[in-house]
Amino acid sequence: MTGKNHKMYEEWVNRYEDVEVLGYTENISRYMRGADLVITKAGGITLFEILHSQVPLFVIHPFLEQEMNNARYAAEKGFAKVIWGRREDYIPELEKLLSDEKMMEEMTGNVRRACKEMIEVSLDEAVGIMEERMTA
Repeated sequence: MTGKNHKMYEEWVNRYEDVEVLGYTENISRYMRGADLVITKAGGITLFEILHSQVPLFVIHPFLEQEMNNARYAAEKGFAKVIWGRREDYIPELEKLLSDEKMMEEMTGNVRRACKEMIEVSLDEAVGIMEERMTA
């Protein structure tokens, strides 16, 4: 899903025969739940949607402080592959990940565990954990 980014849509559409590329949609949760992997930036709402949908994450070059913190969290929990370098570096890494069935299964299990942990943590604990991460 490229949202309203028409340039990105044109870059990805028909690139891979087994990848469906969509523009803007209001049914994002339905598509996320059916996905094998979500390729995105690591915004706060996106991270919440990933945890709720329990699908692994591929993050391309996070650069905002919040996105970097979210990407680190997801990588530490083992449900995200993060490309910290140049944007051009991500295609080989994406292809490598998608061809590694064992790694994809491991990341799926990790996102399920992270979701369960998030649900079991009280709101006060969660805020404290996030504050600690922001000051670290």
